[in-house]
Amino acid sequence: MVGFIGDPLPEGLALHAGLDEWPPRTRNIIRYVFTHPAARSVLGDWERSAATCVANLRHLIGIDPGAPDLHGIHEELAAASADFRRLWNGHDVHPRRTGRKTFHHPQVGDIVLTHQTWHQHDSATRLSLYQPEPAHTDQVTLLAHTLQPSGRPDRTFS
Repeated sequence: MVGFIGDPLPEGLALHAGLDEWPPRTRNIIRYVFTHPAARSVLGDWERSAATCVANLRHLIGIDPGAPDLHGIHEELAAASADFRRLWNGHDVHPRRTGRKTFHHPQVGDIVLTHQTWHQHDSATRLSLYQPEPAHTDQVTLLAHTLQPSGRPDRTFS
């Protein structure tokens, strides 16, 4: 659902309400968490999501310290967000492995996903699998129906 530094693939846009309204080149999950006005209401545990994003960004920079895109997003968010600076100054470093995420989606309600991420040793290559908890499969199905073939949410769904 996301690329190397959190750039969402089209299928990942629908979970992060409002992200599809940004120009494609600025769509990024880390940027969304710290700068989008909807992020705090969409993400069920914003503080944990934010801390995980920062720790994972530190991990990725450790793997590829010369990557300009990683340093660019760090510099942008350090300038834009006091919360990002606070979490960055905590020096927490770890890759995302497993977890549970809750999304408060404005169209389909709460969605709870569990995830597992596998990392290729000493590489930024990773595979993440997200699965809805059994009580939330209907919401994921509804969310999938809100997507147009372009991958952008269908604004006519009600």
